[in-house]
Amino acid sequence: MEVLFIFLILFVLFCILCFANLNQREEDNATYKSSTDIKLDQCMEMLDEMLETLQNHFFEGRGGSINIAIKGLYYREQEDIIAARSLYIGKSVYLREEPENSSDPNAVAVYTESGNHIGYVPKEYAQGIKNLIKQGLELNCTISKNTGGNIPYLYMDVSYKSKEQKEFESNMEQILINNLKSLGLDETEDIRRRYSAIRLGTRKHRTIDIVAKYRGRNTFDIIETVEYIDNSERHKLNYYYEENIGHENYENARLCEKANDVNTAISLYEMNLNIEECISKSAERLSVLYKKVHRINDIIPMLDSSIDKAKQHRINYEVESMTKRKEQLLSSPTFLKQLDKSKKTDD
Repeated sequence: MEVLFIFLILFVLFCILCFANLNQREEDNATYKSSTDIKLDQCMEMLDEMLETLQNHFFEGRGGSINIAIKGLYYREQEDIIAARSLYIGKSVYLREEPENSSDPNAVAVYTESGNHIGYVPKEYAQGIKNLIKQGLELNCTISKNTGGNIPYLYMDVSYKSKEQKEFESNMEQILINNLKSLGLDETEDIRRRYSAIRLGTRKHRTIDIVAKYRGRNTFDIIETVEYIDNSERHKLNYYYEENIGHENYENARLCEKANDVNTAISLYEMNLNIEECISKSAERLSVLYKKVHRINDIIPMLDSSIDKAKQHRINYEVESMTKRKEQLLSSPTFLKQLDKSKKTDD
């Protein structure tokens, strides 16, 4: 009997402990859920603020893009509705002002390439879009969503580049072409056309014209016109350029380092800084190799110059990387001691 009584007491205690643990788990879960909800709400608030900022920049003429619905397809002619059904993602559409529109003098109509009127810019965006058109900005509009059905819901991306963006891109394109020409188009053609799908073979040819279209982050679309020397036959090459010469120089320089050919490696890295390709990787290697050849005094000026070049190219991650390298060196007692000794030797 006593054994049974002790067993019952132990069982009751066990149940109490289990119940307490269950309650604690529920409280922990509720706390975690509450914390997660708060974090999610904060993220959504930050996202809304960021989208609002981007939208403000868009309508202030700073460039960018917005995604908006195309309104009013339901009220269009049947042939316009049929044309709207065939629109696919990425298809271009065009905007036209309607100053004589009696319902809304700010109305901006949306048309297909074939001239079908498929609706309007939503009223809340119409005046802002109209102002951008009046500024002479070239708005690029492409379909971003088509729900399908008899009368589909359509959405479009509206984007443009500010004057500052266009000037920057034009400068970048000119810098690249100038660098390619200064290095010699014939000498660099294999490296330059690294990503070209077309190979010209062994027939002798020459470049007649070369133009670049900036894509961002030091990448370009190249259109190069070449002419065969034996019969003046011409071809256009379209290829993607992503610091091709800089990458080639960097790879060769690393091989030279492994072979202990430091001077050649340095000249290849320095060429990259001159043509402004693979800036941070080359600068960081030079900061190591300059020590080996006792050019301590050149390290910080070289990094400063490279940081300035990366800033001009708006390559923030390269700026951060080289700035970190510079700070690392300037916080090193060993480097500062070497730098001081080198300066005294030069004096």
